[in-house]
Amino acid sequence: MIMVFLLALLAAADVKPAPARNYKIDDASRGKTLELRVATGVVTSVHFPSPVLVEDVVCGNPGAFVIKPTLANTQLNFGPQPSVGKSFATNCNVPLSTGLTVTIGIIASATPDTFVDVLVELKTPPTPAPVKTTIDESAVEERVFKVEKQCQDEHEQVLVDKAAQAIVMRHINERAIHDFVILAVLDHVKIGSRGLLRFSVENHTRVPWAAGAVRVSFYVPGKDVKVIETKAGFTKPIAGVAEEIFGAVSFEMIDLPADAKFSLEVLERNGSRHPKVDGFRL
Repeated sequence: MIMVFLLALLAAADVKPAPARNYKIDDASRGKTLELRVATGVVTSVHFPSPVLVEDVVCGNPGAFVIKPTLANTQLNFGPQPSVGKSFATNCNVPLSTGLTVTIGIIASATPDTFVDVLVELKTPPTPAPVKTTIDESAVEERVFKVEKQCQDEHEQVLVDKAAQAIVMRHINERAIHDFVILAVLDHVKIGSRGLLRFSVENHTRVPWAAGAVRVSFYVPGKDVKVIETKAGFTKPIAGVAEEIFGAVSFEMIDLPADAKFSLEVLERNGSRHPKVDGFRL
C-alpha cells in the first residue's frame, strides 16, 4: 500500500502544469492547428471569444476525454481519462457561432496547459453559422397531420366495422313536458354495439332555455334504476323563445337487458326546467 502511494506521488511529481497562455488566430494563422497539451489528473480549459456549437464538436477519440462546456458555451474544459498515455495524440474540430472552426491538436504532455485564451483578429470574419431552431415546425406539422389522419382513419374504420355487424333504426316518438319545455325522444339507431337516441327540445316559455347534461337510465322490474354513461351533443346550445333544437346521445348497449325500460332527461344549464321522457323501450 505504501509502495502504491509512493508511485502515485512520483507520477504526480512528473506532471508540471504550464501557466496560462494566449493563442491568436489572424489571417496568417487561420488554417493552423492549436496544439493543446493535456495530462491525466489536470483540467485544461480553452476559452473562445464567441459561443461554441457544442453539439457539432467532433473529436478523433472522444472517449478519451470528458469535455464540459461552461460560461454560456464560450469555454471547453478537457478532462483526460486515465487511459490517456504519454504518447497519446488526437484532434478536435470546434465550430463557433461566428462561423469559424478552430482545429485543436491534443497531445499528452508532462507540462499540460491549464488555460488557453483563444483570440481572433481576422480582417475578413467568416460567415456566421446559421441559427438552428429548436423546433422544426414543418416536421412537427407533418407529424401532427399524420397522427390526425391516422385517428380519422381508425375512427372511420371502427364505424364501418360496427355498421357491418348491424344497423337498426326505430322511431320512438315519446314526449314529455316540464314547465312548457317539451322533450321528444324521436329515434333510436343501433350501430354494432353502440346505441344513439335522437331527441328535440321545444321551448314554449318566455325566456331562453340553455342545454345542459343529458341523463339516460334504465330499469327492469324488481331492480334499481341504473344510469348509463353517455356522450351527448346539440345542434345549438340554447333554445330561444318558441324555438326547437335537436340533440343526440350515444351509449354502449352490450350489457343492457332486453326487457329494460329507459328514461331520457335533459337538464337545463343553470336552471330548473328538466324535461324527462320515462318508460320507453329501444
